[in-house]
Amino acid sequence: MSLDDYVNQFGEQGDQEEKKIDVVRNPRVEEICRLYQLYFSQITEMYSHFQERYKEAYNLAYSKLNKITPTPQDITNFSLQLKDYENSLRFSEFTGIFLSALVDDSPDDTFEIFTEHLDTLLDGMGYKNKKNVKIIGSVGSSLGTNMKSGSLKVSGNAQYSVGDLMHNGTIIIEG
Repeated sequence: MSLDDYVNQFGEQGDQEEKKIDVVRNPRVEEICRLYQLYFSQITEMYSHFQERYKEAYNLAYSKLNKITPTPQDITNFSLQLKDYENSLRFSEFTGIFLSALVDDSPDDTFEIFTEHLDTLLDGMGYKNKKNVKIIGSVGSSLGTNMKSGSLKVSGNAQYSVGDLMHNGTIIIEG
């Protein structure tokens, strides 16, 4: 069967009704965004050695977040809003750490984080991870650094230093 014959068997497509997307404000995600901006305003003077820098950035993020108890959906929604912050100084360097602290602050165990819409790869995703995180897209360096347990599954690629200082857990990179 030729391609034309295959396509023609479906017939002509009729007009489709225009669908509108309802954007619903989520106060908890707005609070996460506010805390993210506060976090970024305070991390401009971090240590030069990445382990100390990650530890300090993680502790700062965790201290900001420990009262909001985000749900997996809040974290997914926040990851989709990251495009708004992509031009921030050190975005690639510290956003993955912030997401790691956000996941750790949640009482839940399973999460989806989107990065495929970003032009910038996020470093430090899964820092100190103990949960099960699926990352839809690619990540930067140091995926799973200091990972304690759980799993990280990346649907895209990862840069260097995957699993650096990892204690336990599973990392899958589908590429």
